[in-house]
Amino acid sequence: MVEGRKGDVHVLTVRSVASGTLPSSAARWHSLFPSTVLRLHDFSHRRDLEEAVLGGRGDIAVGPRPVSWDGPVVSLGYEEIVAIRPAEHPSDTAVEPAEPAKADWVLYEQEQGMSEVVDQMATHCGFTPRAVARTGQASAALLFAVEGVGLAVVPENAIPLQWARHVRSNGPGSYRELVAFRRKRPPSQLAARHQDMLTPLSNCR
Repeated sequence: MVEGRKGDVHVLTVRSVASGTLPSSAARWHSLFPSTVLRLHDFSHRRDLEEAVLGGRGDIAVGPRPVSWDGPVVSLGYEEIVAIRPAEHPSDTAVEPAEPAKADWVLYEQEQGMSEVVDQMATHCGFTPRAVARTGQASAALLFAVEGVGLAVVPENAIPLQWARHVRSNGPGSYRELVAFRRKRPPSQLAARHQDMLTPLSNCR
């Protein structure tokens, strides 16, 4: 414990990051510190994540950049937000400009953070998505889209390799910055080491 090689590290994050970005870093962490326990606490929306950190939960948070954060913030890179449809496409294919406005959509419930991402994209492109399904999880939205229910957008890092052929970029590209952040208090040795290992995440751009 004194040397920072044993103990627990509590990492707070959002669900799409928990399933997409963090597993590979967790594997690297375990190989370096096999005597530690990595405890992951995931939230549906970045607002819930920020409130949890403010409330004193966790050692470090990983997620979208918080709004007006009064504490240390370290950029980890950018993850691409991509479109999913049932048809297979070459890896460099982009969504046609008129397609989102005409498509049926698999949208997210408002308490899910990805709903905010979809709203921003739709506002920027000047259309209102036509919902045919709603879900609280990116993994469910991905499956619905692959099965042909409608168009969905998900973080590229959360897409299993076997479904990569269903991925298309959103026009010139849509990206979300991921950061590590915490309260002002000094982190434990283990938390500081975990943050150092995350900077930058290997699967973020």
